[in-house]
Amino acid sequence: INKPKVTDLDGPAGLNDIIAHGSMPIGEGLQAMTWPTQYMLACSWNADLAEDMGRGIAEDGLYSKTVGWYGPGMNIHRTPFAGRNFEYYSEDPYLSGKLGAAFVNGAKKQGIGCSVKHFALNNQEYKRFVSDSLADERTMREIYLAPFETVVKEAGPDMVMCAYNKYNGVHCSRNKKLLNDILREEWGYNGFVLTDYEVRSYMFTD
Repeated sequence: INKPKVTDLDGPAGLNDIIAHGSMPIGEGLQAMTWPTQYMLACSWNADLAEDMGRGIAEDGLYSKTVGWYGPGMNIHRTPFAGRNFEYYSEDPYLSGKLGAAFVNGAKKQGIGCSVKHFALNNQEYKRFVSDSLADERTMREIYLAPFETVVKEAGPDMVMCAYNKYNGVHCSRNKKLLNDILREEWGYNGFVLTDYEVRSYMFTD
């Protein structure tokens, strides 16, 4: 397998560089440190520690010519059955936003871009490609969007990754209100928006 000279990597607890074919690992790539999950980091309530962790993961990335990392996760804990809670900080929008911003700033100081995810209202794994997150305007902004807004305005991440699910009937990957009206026009975001893995065609044909 020929790997690109410059790449971006996934990994909720550090860099994940396993070479895979489909979902089956077939080889080992970068040897990188495993870090605590965002959930564990949030238990510290320590923004300085979050910045140090962002810097540390970025330093791992420098050795592999990594330019971007798919994290941190900024969604809110709303149910204990959400399969990706370990990737997200907490149930508190303020805490999540501040730690996420510190993390991204730490990584940026080492020259590594972060992709904050999953934008937005991504709070369950069950039927994640077709689930529809229904929320009124106030709930959406005060709970679900607040952490993302803090990170965008205080850290200016290079990338924002949209979610699989729908928001009020429209998939997040093509949701004009989320990706254009709020993210770009209201918050002034001018970075790169990317989709999550395995994007299905139906996500663009509501």
